[in-house]
Amino acid sequence: ILSYEVERWNNLGDSLIWVKVPAIAANSTTEYIWMYYGNANANSGENINDVWSNNYVGVYHLEETSGLSKNSVDGTLVSEVSSGITRNISG
Repeated sequence: ILSYEVERWNNLGDSLIWVKVPAIAANSTTEYIWMYYGNANANSGENINDVWSNNYVGVYHLEETSGLSKNSVDGTLVSEVSSGITRNISG
């Protein structure tokens, strides 16, 4: 089970859940995560303290539908967003 934090849950709209994912290769076709929800009788596995640590590098909010997305740590350009699709930019 991956550590996660439910920041906002909205049964009728957008929800915001932070998940600590150790690593998934960008070009992988076999690595993925699953999210299960909707069982009111299930115990919560939320572990907020493990989601956030003192050594994380950055948090990315990619809600833009066009234009440029910036690295939230130092403002360095890390990706370009076009119609909701994010593309990495090197250098």
